[in-house]
Amino acid sequence: MLNISKKCIYCGNTYTGKDGEHVFPFGLGGQNLYMDCVCEKCNNAFSALELELYQKSFVGLVRSVEGVEGYNPNKRNPAPFKAPVLLIFDEKNNVVFEVGQQVRMQVFIRPQLFKLNKKFYVEADNVESQRLFADTFVKWKKDSGIFITRKKNS
Repeated sequence: MLNISKKCIYCGNTYTGKDGEHVFPFGLGGQNLYMDCVCEKCNNAFSALELELYQKSFVGLVRSVEGVEGYNPNKRNPAPFKAPVLLIFDEKNNVVFEVGQQVRMQVFIRPQLFKLNKKFYVEADNVESQRLFADTFVKWKKDSGIFITRKKNS
């Protein structure tokens, strides 16, 4: 197979063109176009910026309302809007939960660990998410051996 050298439109470096960069319109619900003019390094740098824009900005909110999925659709919570912090207060139990917002403005409880009346609880929107979070937490605790529940007084 013949590798043809190309010049990146951003940094000017030459590359072989096998990286398959993607372009902005797909994340907004448009076609998945490949322009074949960006090196892997620049493509990866822009991917991080796109991710922030698509999930944590006004654009992310619009994508969520319209149900626009990205390259890796989230099966449990389609088109989630990842705001820095969205909270909901459970008045009955006097607990604040972190929530997410997904397609058509539906709210879901993000998997989380909290302490209530000296007991720890894992909460999530569904049993599968709750179990996955609990298993991941137990593995992390076992591997790291560190779990801080309050700051030591100075």
